[in-house]
Amino acid sequence: MKSALKRIFSLHLFEASIVKNDLLTRQRLRLFKSGTLISLFVYTALFIQVLVVLPGNRFLPLASLLLIAVTFLNYFQLNYHKKTSIAFPVMLGIWCLLIHIDTYYSGGIRNSANFYFAVVILTGYMLLGKTAGKVIAIFAVAHLVYFYIISTNTNWITYDLVGKSHALVDLYFFLSTTVSILALTFQAGYIERSKNEIIADINVGKNELKKSEEMLENKNNALQRKNEELEQFAHIASHDLQEPLTTLTGMVQLLQRKYEGKFDKNAEDAFEFMLSSTARMKTLIKDLLDYSRLGYHGKLGHIDCNIMMKELLADLSSIIAETHAIIEYDELPVINGFATEVKLLFQNLLINAMKFRKENIAPVIKISFKKQESFWHFAITDNGIGIEENNFEKIFIIFQRLHSQSIYKGSGIGLSHCKKIVTLHQGDIFVESVPMQGSTFHFTLSDNLTSQID
Repeated sequence: MKSALKRIFSLHLFEASIVKNDLLTRQRLRLFKSGTLISLFVYTALFIQVLVVLPGNRFLPLASLLLIAVTFLNYFQLNYHKKTSIAFPVMLGIWCLLIHIDTYYSGGIRNSANFYFAVVILTGYMLLGKTAGKVIAIFAVAHLVYFYIISTNTNWITYDLVGKSHALVDLYFFLSTTVSILALTFQAGYIERSKNEIIADINVGKNELKKSEEMLENKNNALQRKNEELEQFAHIASHDLQEPLTTLTGMVQLLQRKYEGKFDKNAEDAFEFMLSSTARMKTLIKDLLDYSRLGYHGKLGHIDCNIMMKELLADLSSIIAETHAIIEYDELPVINGFATEVKLLFQNLLINAMKFRKENIAPVIKISFKKQESFWHFAITDNGIGIEENNFEKIFIIFQRLHSQSIYKGSGIGLSHCKKIVTLHQGDIFVESVPMQGSTFHFTLSDNLTSQID
């Protein structure tokens, strides 16, 4: 029997739709369930009382049956329509009808006052929320005034359910008051349980937050150790790894000077190959070191791109003169970023545009920009040899080269530098190109950087 009732009065569909951490809706649903069961009990008791005391009255039994039917329908519609905005007010409205019936047939103001304050007002606050609860409270007080007027100035109240006996009236008042006190006690206990449940959830959340903070601290410590290891690697790369290369270069040059003219052409070519290989290896190590250090020890600040370009053009004056390059740009913006890294970004892209030029054609390079929400979008366009579409992604991978060292010198790390710098500025970089018609490198830099990398 108990399990059957539990199945009948369960709201599986509706409860499943409630978000797990939505405690307020879950608590309101529990109150709605309890209120519905109490309503059914009271309406059934009223129906039995009417049949015993007023066997000839047709209105009250029909009204009681109607209230029972509406309560059932209201309860189960919540499962399928999931509209608490309908179900909760309907339940409170049924309570108001019950109070009306009780007032007109058994005691007037003395009974209605207890019911209104004990059941309707508090339940209104808990089911409907603060604003709607105030409306219900005002409605209840207005009805109390109304009942007081009709109790003292009219003969509308019949007292049919208790007769004319003052003793029965007092007994009914006592029962009404007792029910109200029980309702108040139930709701107070309900509030306390809800509070304890919320506190328990908060404590669980605090414990989870504490564990997350501990995990984050451990990860930060591990990251700090990795950074220290990276700094050690950088020191090794800049000193210990280059020392054997310097020694080898010195020994080869010493042999060339000491035995000048005594080696055949093959030996001389071998010496030159050794020198060029060691020089390339030193360049690779230096570029790799620079790549690993990008973003470290940098400080955010405002960068006037016009001043930066003047400095950059001065630094690149020799290659600009050698290639007869033309670099065009309008007034550039002031952006937010890491000055050294942004300058290196523009420098690498400009050098590539001049390096990969068409034979006997002076490179023409155009720099443009536009503001896109919280990003600056730059584009650097050239008239060079272009790039095949299947290499658009490959060129940004470290040490990836599209041409042999004999044709275009370099370490194959320049565009990897660019990608890392753009990522550091929370942006993106990509290329559009047509072979032998030129390329356009697009990149974005966030204008909302606030952190500082130490």
